[in-house]
Amino acid sequence: MNLRAIWNRTNHWAERPLGAIVFLVCGLGLIAFYFVAETTFPMENELESTSGRVLWTKKHKSSLYFRISSTPSQFVLYGKGDAEGKLARAVLSAATNELTVRFLRSHGAEPVFLDGIYYPVYLISQGGSEFATLEEVHAAYSKDNQLGLVIGIPFVILGIARLIWFARRRNDA
Repeated sequence: MNLRAIWNRTNHWAERPLGAIVFLVCGLGLIAFYFVAETTFPMENELESTSGRVLWTKKHKSSLYFRISSTPSQFVLYGKGDAEGKLARAVLSAATNELTVRFLRSHGAEPVFLDGIYYPVYLISQGGSEFATLEEVHAAYSKDNQLGLVIGIPFVILGIARLIWFARRRNDA
């Protein structure tokens, strides 16, 4: 028996209206993710600040986890907000020099592979000079988040088109 015959015998979920609804819901979810991520990006006046020397770092995928000497808080520098790697280089070279990090406490998260809560860092400065502006970091986040739109919009279009097709097919029957 060939694969085509097996495929034709199965009642695949994507061939039913459920498939169209799945595409539509997934697309809407990805688009909603983009808008939520864009609207919850912090303003500069919302960021807290602390300074100190870097005590330890741990790289995991594109993120850099670290702790500085002046606080028990732990921080994460997400790679999606540091497209050029300037902020990560600043953290990695700050074992001897004091570093100032600006972070948002309300966005803290607890990764499964590390103990404790890690707060995302948005700005880093050393000696009064910033390594990147908040606008540059926001642009890097936005560029990464736009993938949700690029994938979500075609999913919504395909889901709606498929629902219309099913509705016309049902009316013709």
